[in-house]
Amino acid sequence: MRSVDSMQRTSDEVTKGLAMFIQTEENFVQVNQFIETITIQLSQVLTNAKKIAQNSQDVKQDMQSFTQITEQNRNVIQTIAEAIEEQLNAMEEITAIAEILEASMEELEQQITRFQLKEGEKNVRNK
Repeated sequence: MRSVDSMQRTSDEVTKGLAMFIQTEENFVQVNQFIETITIQLSQVLTNAKKIAQNSQDVKQDMQSFTQITEQNRNVIQTIAEAIEEQLNAMEEITAIAEILEASMEELEQQITRFQLKEGEKNVRNK
């Protein structure tokens, strides 16, 4: 009986060991599937991170272009402002010259009027 009991216990231990082996194998399969799932998800995260990095680079380049265009526009506006200031100065000079010419014309008209009066007086005296 002892040998039958011993064989039974051995058989039970082998069965338990086999069950543990099968369970361990199933656990490893699940771990492997979990690792594969994580690998796929990490790959997707990496792909998305690369897209974000590229989009960030594109935004940076767009901002640099925007800054460059803004600087060019600022320079153009500065040039226009300088040209307007030069034109304003020229107009002020023209206005000053026109005022001088007007004063000269008024003086000339007064002299012509005096000359005409003197000529008229001479003509009246000579008659």
